[in-house]
Amino acid sequence: MSTKEFHITEIISVVTGKAVAISHVDGIHRFLEFMCGERIYTPQIPARSVHAHRIY
Repeated sequence: MSTKEFHITEIISVVTGKAVAISHVDGIHRFLEFMCGERIYTPQIPARSVHAHRIY
């Protein structure tokens, strides 16, 4: 399993559903793509964030 560093605000954005990431939606995309292991498109963010944090 690979590891990657993310800013805490990107993680909080995905877990809470509130966009607080200092890197804005770009950071949320990178985090979700890492967690899901596939490309994520903007309309998928709400569904993928629920899926991603249920896995871990």
